[in-house]
Amino acid sequence: MNNQIIRFLAHWVILFGAFQAKAFEPKSDLSVNLERVRYCHNFWCTRQDTQTEYLAWEQEGVSNTHQLYTQIARLRQPAREDVRNLVFIAAGQQPPGYGSESAVTGQGDNYKRNCGISEKSCSRSIDGRSLARQVLDSEYFPADDTFFAVAFDAQFNYLVSSGEKSRIESAYLNWLKSKAYASNLESIYLAGSSRGGCLAMRLAKALRNDPDFRNIRTIVHSFDGVCKWDQNEMGVTSSFSVTRKTQLI
Repeated sequence: MNNQIIRFLAHWVILFGAFQAKAFEPKSDLSVNLERVRYCHNFWCTRQDTQTEYLAWEQEGVSNTHQLYTQIARLRQPAREDVRNLVFIAAGQQPPGYGSESAVTGQGDNYKRNCGISEKSCSRSIDGRSLARQVLDSEYFPADDTFFAVAFDAQFNYLVSSGEKSRIESAYLNWLKSKAYASNLESIYLAGSSRGGCLAMRLAKALRNDPDFRNIRTIVHSFDGVCKWDQNEMGVTSSFSVTRKTQLI
Protein backbone atom coordinates (compact mmCIF):
# COMPACT_ATOMS: atom_id res chain seq x y z
CA MET A 1 0.00 0.00 0.00
CA ASN A 2 1.64 3.26 -1.08
CA ASN A 3 1.79 6.44 0.97
CA GLN A 4 -0.90 8.17 -1.08
CA ILE A 5 -3.43 5.45 -0.31
CA ILE A 6 -2.44 5.43 3.36
CA ARG A 7 -2.97 9.20 3.57
CA PHE A 8 -6.30 8.88 1.75
CA LEU A 9 -7.55 6.21 4.16
CA ALA A 10 -6.31 8.12 7.19
CA HIS A 11 -8.16 11.23 6.01
CA TRP A 12 -11.44 9.30 5.67
CA VAL A 13 -11.08 7.65 9.06
CA ILE A 14 -10.59 11.07 10.66
CA LEU A 15 -13.38 12.59 8.59
CA PHE A 16 -16.00 10.02 9.51
CA GLY A 17 -14.84 9.91 13.11
CA ALA A 18 -15.53 13.63 13.15
CA PHE A 19 -18.99 12.95 11.73
CA GLN A 20 -19.77 10.60 14.59
CA ALA A 21 -18.70 13.32 17.01
CA LYS A 22 -20.96 15.80 15.16
CA ALA A 23 -17.95 17.88 14.26
CA PHE A 24 -18.80 18.31 10.58
CA GLU A 25 -19.19 21.76 9.14
CA PRO A 26 -22.93 22.53 9.01
CA LYS A 27 -24.44 22.40 5.53
CA SER A 28 -27.85 23.19 4.17
CA ASP A 29 -30.51 20.52 3.70
CA LEU A 30 -30.75 19.20 0.14
CA SER A 31 -33.98 18.69 -1.80
CA VAL A 32 -34.05 15.36 -3.69
CA ASN A 33 -36.38 13.36 -5.88
CA LEU A 34 -37.14 10.09 -4.09
CA GLU A 35 -38.05 7.43 -6.65
CA ARG A 36 -39.88 4.16 -6.20
CA VAL A 37 -38.47 1.20 -8.14
CA ARG A 38 -41.97 -0.09 -8.93
CA TYR A 39 -45.30 1.68 -8.59
CA CYS A 40 -49.03 1.01 -8.81
CA HIS A 41 -51.27 2.52 -11.47
CA ASN A 42 -54.40 2.38 -9.33
CA PHE A 43 -55.60 2.28 -5.73
CA TRP A 44 -55.96 -1.50 -5.63
CA CYS A 45 -52.56 -1.99 -7.27
CA THR A 46 -53.96 -4.38 -9.86
CA ARG A 47 -51.68 -2.76 -12.46
CA GLN A 48 -48.00 -2.27 -11.66
CA ASP A 49 -44.88 -1.30 -13.53
CA THR A 50 -41.16 -1.21 -12.80
CA GLN A 51 -39.72 2.17 -13.74
CA THR A 52 -37.36 2.13 -16.73
CA GLU A 53 -34.50 3.42 -14.58
CA TYR A 54 -34.75 0.35 -12.33
CA LEU A 55 -35.34 -2.47 -14.78
CA ALA A 56 -32.41 -4.34 -13.22
CA TRP A 57 -34.76 -5.28 -10.36
CA GLU A 58 -37.24 -6.80 -12.80
CA GLN A 59 -34.51 -8.52 -14.81
CA GLU A 60 -33.05 -10.12 -11.69
CA GLY A 61 -36.46 -11.41 -10.61
CA VAL A 62 -36.80 -9.37 -7.42
CA SER A 63 -40.31 -9.81 -6.03
CA ASN A 64 -42.93 -7.18 -6.82
CA THR A 65 -43.36 -6.41 -3.12
CA HIS A 66 -39.69 -5.61 -2.56
CA GLN A 67 -39.63 -3.56 -5.74
CA LEU A 68 -42.69 -1.58 -4.64
CA TYR A 69 -41.14 -0.57 -1.35
CA THR A 70 -37.60 0.17 -2.57
CA GLN A 71 -37.03 3.94 -2.64
CA ILE A 72 -33.91 5.53 -4.08
CA ALA A 73 -32.77 9.08 -4.75
CA ARG A 74 -30.23 9.89 -7.46
CA LEU A 75 -28.38 12.96 -6.30
CA ARG A 76 -26.00 13.20 -9.24
CA GLN A 77 -25.95 11.41 -12.56
CA PRO A 78 -23.42 12.60 -15.15
CA ALA A 79 -23.27 10.92 -18.54
CA ARG A 80 -21.91 7.40 -18.21
CA GLU A 81 -18.74 8.19 -20.14
CA ASP A 82 -17.95 11.03 -17.72
CA VAL A 83 -18.31 9.06 -14.49
CA ARG A 84 -15.03 8.58 -12.60
CA ASN A 85 -16.52 7.89 -9.15
CA LEU A 86 -19.44 5.77 -7.96
CA VAL A 87 -21.07 6.58 -4.62
CA PHE A 88 -23.92 4.59 -3.07
CA ILE A 89 -25.21 4.96 0.50
CA ALA A 90 -28.02 2.91 2.08
CA ALA A 91 -30.09 3.42 5.21
CA GLY A 92 -30.87 0.60 7.60
CA GLN A 93 -33.97 -1.59 7.50
CA GLN A 94 -37.13 0.45 7.71
CA PRO A 95 -39.79 -0.43 10.29
CA PRO A 96 -43.49 -0.69 9.38
CA GLY A 97 -45.14 2.69 9.02
CA TYR A 98 -44.01 5.95 7.48
CA GLY A 99 -40.25 5.44 7.60
CA SER A 100 -37.54 6.35 10.08
CA GLU A 101 -34.69 8.83 10.00
CA SER A 102 -31.07 8.03 9.22
CA ALA A 103 -27.97 10.07 9.93
CA VAL A 104 -26.24 8.16 7.14
CA THR A 105 -28.58 8.94 4.23
CA GLY A 106 -30.08 12.07 5.81
CA GLN A 107 -33.70 10.99 5.45
CA GLY A 108 -36.15 12.28 8.03
CA ASP A 109 -38.86 10.60 10.05
CA ASN A 110 -42.13 9.95 8.22
CA TYR A 111 -40.61 10.44 4.76
CA LYS A 112 -43.08 7.86 3.40
CA ARG A 113 -46.11 9.86 4.49
CA ASN A 114 -48.06 11.06 1.43
CA CYS A 115 -45.64 9.09 -0.74
CA GLY A 116 -47.46 5.80 -1.22
CA ILE A 117 -46.92 2.96 -3.66
CA SER A 118 -48.95 4.72 -6.34
CA GLU A 119 -46.43 7.59 -6.37
CA LYS A 120 -43.54 7.15 -8.82
CA SER A 121 -41.55 9.79 -6.97
CA CYS A 122 -41.81 12.36 -4.20
CA SER A 123 -39.84 15.45 -3.25
CA ARG A 124 -37.95 14.93 -0.01
CA SER A 125 -34.89 16.41 1.68
CA ILE A 126 -31.54 15.19 2.96
CA ASP A 127 -30.35 16.62 6.28
CA GLY A 128 -27.32 18.87 5.97
CA ARG A 129 -25.68 17.14 8.93
CA SER A 130 -25.88 13.66 7.38
CA LEU A 131 -23.08 11.56 5.97
CA ALA A 132 -24.61 11.70 2.49
CA ARG A 133 -24.73 15.51 2.52
CA GLN A 134 -21.15 15.74 3.71
CA VAL A 135 -19.79 13.25 1.20
CA LEU A 136 -21.71 14.98 -1.58
CA ASP A 137 -19.61 18.10 -1.06
CA SER A 138 -16.35 16.23 -0.55
CA GLU A 139 -13.41 17.25 -2.69
CA TYR A 140 -12.90 13.58 -3.54
CA PHE A 141 -16.17 13.30 -5.46
CA PRO A 142 -16.59 16.23 -7.89
CA ALA A 143 -20.10 16.91 -9.14
CA ASP A 144 -19.25 16.59 -12.81
CA ASP A 145 -17.79 13.07 -12.64
CA THR A 146 -19.54 11.34 -9.72
CA PHE A 147 -22.65 9.19 -9.87
CA PHE A 148 -24.24 9.51 -6.43
CA ALA A 149 -27.31 7.70 -5.10
CA VAL A 150 -28.85 6.96 -1.71
CA ALA A 151 -31.40 4.33 -0.76
CA PHE A 152 -33.89 5.51 1.85
CA ASP A 153 -35.42 2.03 1.84
CA ALA A 154 -33.16 -0.58 0.25
CA GLN A 155 -35.52 -3.48 1.15
CA PHE A 156 -32.46 -5.61 1.92
CA ASN A 157 -34.20 -6.80 5.04
CA TYR A 158 -32.94 -9.16 7.72
CA LEU A 159 -35.64 -11.83 7.36
CA VAL A 160 -35.61 -11.90 3.55
CA SER A 161 -34.66 -15.31 2.15
CA SER A 162 -31.10 -15.93 1.03
CA GLY A 163 -32.20 -16.34 -2.59
CA GLU A 164 -34.13 -13.06 -2.62
CA LYS A 165 -31.19 -11.25 -1.03
CA SER A 166 -28.97 -12.49 -3.82
CA ARG A 167 -31.43 -11.21 -6.41
CA ILE A 168 -31.65 -7.81 -4.69
CA GLU A 169 -27.87 -7.60 -4.43
CA SER A 170 -27.52 -8.43 -8.14
CA ALA A 171 -30.06 -5.75 -9.03
CA TYR A 172 -28.13 -3.06 -7.15
CA LEU A 173 -24.85 -4.33 -8.54
CA ASN A 174 -25.95 -4.33 -12.18
CA TRP A 175 -27.66 -0.96 -11.78
CA LEU A 176 -24.53 0.64 -10.36
CA LYS A 177 -22.31 -0.94 -13.01
CA SER A 178 -24.54 0.55 -15.69
CA LYS A 179 -23.69 4.06 -14.47
CA ALA A 180 -20.01 3.98 -15.42
CA TYR A 181 -17.47 2.30 -17.65
CA ALA A 182 -15.07 0.30 -15.51
CA SER A 183 -12.12 1.50 -17.59
CA ASN A 184 -12.89 5.10 -16.58
CA LEU A 185 -13.55 4.54 -12.89
CA GLU A 186 -11.09 5.84 -10.31
CA SER A 187 -12.95 5.12 -7.07
CA ILE A 188 -16.04 3.51 -5.60
CA TYR A 189 -17.50 4.51 -2.24
CA LEU A 190 -20.11 2.28 -0.60
CA ALA A 191 -21.63 3.00 2.79
CA GLY A 192 -24.60 2.01 4.89
CA SER A 193 -25.99 1.55 8.36
CA SER A 194 -27.33 -1.67 9.87
CA ARG A 195 -28.73 -3.77 7.01
CA GLY A 196 -27.57 -1.06 4.61
CA GLY A 197 -24.07 -1.63 5.94
CA CYS A 198 -24.33 -5.33 5.14
CA LEU A 199 -25.56 -4.50 1.63
CA ALA A 200 -22.58 -2.18 1.13
CA MET A 201 -20.17 -4.92 2.17
CA ARG A 202 -21.83 -7.51 -0.06
CA LEU A 203 -21.72 -5.16 -3.04
CA ALA A 204 -18.03 -4.48 -2.41
CA LYS A 205 -17.30 -8.21 -2.28
CA ALA A 206 -19.18 -8.76 -5.55
CA LEU A 207 -17.25 -5.95 -7.23
CA ARG A 208 -13.97 -7.48 -6.03
CA ASN A 209 -15.00 -10.72 -7.70
CA ASP A 210 -15.53 -8.95 -11.02
CA PRO A 211 -12.28 -8.78 -13.07
CA ASP A 212 -13.34 -5.44 -14.58
CA PHE A 213 -13.83 -3.76 -11.20
CA ARG A 214 -11.49 -5.53 -8.78
CA ASN A 215 -8.56 -3.15 -9.25
CA ILE A 216 -10.59 0.03 -8.72
CA ARG A 217 -9.97 1.75 -5.39
CA THR A 218 -13.01 0.89 -3.26
CA ILE A 219 -13.88 2.41 0.10
CA VAL A 220 -16.44 0.53 2.20
CA HIS A 221 -17.90 2.20 5.27
CA SER A 222 -20.28 0.17 7.43
CA PHE A 223 -22.03 1.77 10.41
CA ASP A 224 -23.00 -1.06 12.75
CA GLY A 225 -23.52 -3.33 9.76
CA VAL A 226 -25.93 -6.14 10.61
CA CYS A 227 -25.56 -9.33 8.59
CA LYS A 228 -27.65 -12.47 9.18
CA TRP A 229 -25.39 -14.99 10.83
CA ASP A 230 -27.44 -18.10 10.06
CA GLN A 231 -27.27 -17.27 6.35
CA ASN A 232 -23.49 -16.77 6.68
CA GLU A 233 -23.71 -13.27 5.21
CA MET A 234 -20.19 -11.86 4.84
CA GLY A 235 -18.84 -14.76 6.92
CA VAL A 236 -20.75 -13.72 10.05
CA THR A 237 -21.17 -16.83 12.20
CA SER A 238 -22.72 -15.47 15.41
CA SER A 239 -25.51 -13.12 16.42
CA PHE A 240 -23.04 -10.30 17.24
CA SER A 241 -23.35 -7.49 14.69
CA VAL A 242 -20.45 -5.86 12.89
CA THR A 243 -19.57 -2.45 14.35
CA ARG A 244 -18.59 0.69 12.47
CA LYS A 245 -15.84 -0.11 10.03
CA THR A 246 -13.97 1.70 7.29
CA GLN A 247 -12.03 -0.36 4.81
CA LEU A 248 -10.07 0.45 1.69
CA ILE A 249 -9.89 -2.50 -0.66
